[in-house]
Amino acid sequence: MEYDNKNSGMLSRNERKEKPNHPDFTGQINVAGVDYWLSGWSKEAGPQSKKPGMRFISLAVKPKDTPAGGTTTTTTMADDLAPTNIFAGATPAAAQARVAPPAAKSQVDAELDEANTPF
Repeated sequence: MEYDNKNSGMLSRNERKEKPNHPDFTGQINVAGVDYWLSGWSKEAGPQSKKPGMRFISLAVKPKDTPAGGTTTTTTMADDLAPTNIFAGATPAAAQARVAPPAAKSQVDAELDEANTPF
């Protein structure tokens, strides 16, 4: 029987960390058959958080097939309260393509706007 590594992954200490902003942990994970690079930073919750002083690992996931300079998704304890920026890392043209153009007015809507309503 062949080993099934779907929906599993691993993190290990980053032996190549050279700068403070480099991840403390690196690894890989497979979710639903798709492989991702996984990065982790050891952090401590601030005084305004729900659990001040608590240690945690903030994670970032990037598809293995993402070209250099691709976007990264980061999750931390406070992300459940933070607004989501779906355009992070997108080029202006790509961000514009994600926004649906306003729907054209139907002929009925246009006529109603121009007509005198009886009330």
